[in-house]
Amino acid sequence: MNSTQDALRQFYSFLGDWKGSGQSFGSDIQGTLSVDLRCQKSFICLSERLFLPNGQLDYEDSAWVHWESSTKQLIVQHFSPGGQTQRLLMLGKKDSFRWWGGPLIPTVYYRLEESSLFIDVKQDTDLLHHMHYRRL
Repeated sequence: MNSTQDALRQFYSFLGDWKGSGQSFGSDIQGTLSVDLRCQKSFICLSERLFLPNGQLDYEDSAWVHWESSTKQLIVQHFSPGGQTQRLLMLGKKDSFRWWGGPLIPTVYYRLEESSLFIDVKQDTDLLHHMHYRRL
């Protein structure tokens, strides 16, 4: 066991495949989310795909979480359409975590409640995106 695996272990309850629905910028959406360990348990990879009511792919992104030993912090590398990348700080506690990139970047909140996973994206107090997932 190493410090990377120890740091990621607290998020193992999020692992698996999820399917759900919600709203993004006021529009109804459906989504799939896959949360997996990668590269010999050195990363947690989250891959999300969002679909419009007609089934058309609307958005997809991926995030890789790792333990940065030099800073002793969990770091998120977020990849989104158009070749956009962000480096964010991951702050977690039991059954929840959030990605934080500073006051000008929306914060992403993940929360487990029984068999449901909720994802909220907020800019200050404004809710921009909300998903309710169930484990497959």
